[in-house]
Amino acid sequence: MMSNYVCNVRMFRLLILILPINFGYEVPLLGNCLAIPSFLQKFGSETPGGKIEISTHFQQLWNGAATVSIFVAAYSAGFASDILGRLLVIYIGCILCIVGVVVQSFAESAMTIFGGKLVSSLGFGLGHVLAPVFIAKIASDELRGACLTLINNMIVLGLILMLGRILAVPEAAVEQEHSGFQDEASYLDCFKGIVVMAYLAQQSDGSMFAAAYLSRVDPMAILIDVSFRQT
Repeated sequence: MMSNYVCNVRMFRLLILILPINFGYEVPLLGNCLAIPSFLQKFGSETPGGKIEISTHFQQLWNGAATVSIFVAAYSAGFASDILGRLLVIYIGCILCIVGVVVQSFAESAMTIFGGKLVSSLGFGLGHVLAPVFIAKIASDELRGACLTLINNMIVLGLILMLGRILAVPEAAVEQEHSGFQDEASYLDCFKGIVVMAYLAQQSDGSMFAAAYLSRVDPMAILIDVSFRQT
């Protein structure tokens, strides 16, 4: 029983370094939403030509929210860590990320999305500025470079996953329009299923996901566990 618990703790610590995949997945998400008809119906407005689209004003606000929040976080993270402590600021960043994501998920207006994106990006900025410094402090010399590299690589992997979704959604919409919304399965349906399963896998329980899909990296998890125990 204890050995299973220790293994899950090791793999969960490794999974923490993989979680930046969520930020990479979220960065181009709003741009992808502009191609989703239901999103346009809820947050868009009708143009003089009869088309429904998101106004340029809101698009600029949404895209600028992340830039502004990350800039503020990068400027204030050092001062906040000196006053409150590095670990506490990271916890605050995690809470801000969760709050911002929940607000965006239940948003009923474009300005609510803007506010949620401001909050979540501020939380990510605090974590992304301080987490590498914290890892460099507690990780061993052998593992420090691998940990920092894993964080940045996971952000890129998240961008790649979202790219697949961006390619799938417009093509699926065009195909449904041409086929008259027939119920036939197609290669696009299979591709969308792969993207959905990848998203569900990354959001699933930490220990179960790690045990099922990351068993080959157990040596790295052990090194992380040893590094944490040395602190």
